[in-house]
Amino acid sequence: NTILSNKKDHHFVPICYLKQFCKDGQFYVLNFESIRRGFKTYPKPVTPSQVCWEKNFYTIYEDFKKRNPNYSEYDILHIEDNTFKRLENNYGKLYEKVVKERTLEVNDAIMLSDFIIQIKIRNPFHRNFTINKKFPDILQDAVQLVEGDIGMKEKYKNIPETLKRIIIEYVANDHMTDINFAKNLQLFSLLHRDENPKQESIVRKAILKFKWTLLIAPAGENLFVTTDNPGVAIDESTGLYYNTRFEDFFIFYFPLSSKYCLSIRGSEIDDKFLKKRKR
Repeated sequence: NTILSNKKDHHFVPICYLKQFCKDGQFYVLNFESIRRGFKTYPKPVTPSQVCWEKNFYTIYEDFKKRNPNYSEYDILHIEDNTFKRLENNYGKLYEKVVKERTLEVNDAIMLSDFIIQIKIRNPFHRNFTINKKFPDILQDAVQLVEGDIGMKEKYKNIPETLKRIIIEYVANDHMTDINFAKNLQLFSLLHRDENPKQESIVRKAILKFKWTLLIAPAGENLFVTTDNPGVAIDESTGLYYNTRFEDFFIFYFPLSSKYCLSIRGSEIDDKFLKKRKR
């Protein structure tokens, strides 16, 4: 009853982001999946609240709480109502600073970097493709880390090797058969990152390390479009497209509105944000 009474539309692309593409409160959407299937499809006007959502997509169910006791007291809508708000509530101000002032303080740059990372991690593509596709590798890497940790720590030295192996295999098999593994891992990642904003991530460092450029559409033109999975990376050496890529020779494009787009170029080092952070 609690879940049913709290059921709501969970937006995987934030409304605060989509609003920047609106004119008179609306923007046009085009369903490329319908086009791919051969249906006659036309752009249609919508409001940000009407698109890019799924029912209970971030609901914290009991299964997640049992596997993650630290979150056992959290409200089922904690992610939707709290986790996303720290960045979403500041996005409008960040947008104005980028497009009008054309400059960012280091803390603003960090917050915008975290917004980009979060918008990727919260997306269905991340859950349904990135995590599910790499699930066996993720689990294997985790098992190897646990094995190494158990083998090195003094407090485990008196535990028989056979028992250690059984425990590791039991936990691994438990996760291997967990039908909610992808969702639980996505939710845990969102919660952990939000609750540890000062903890540097490899991706955040990469974003802050390279040159940022604001691309501006010619006067009177609406040049840039976004998708239900905002942001795309291109490998400059191969021309291949990626959901995210912040290594080697990449260009990452993140549309901010129909008139502005943020470009981050991996071939040009500009670590002023990182240097200011160290002061």
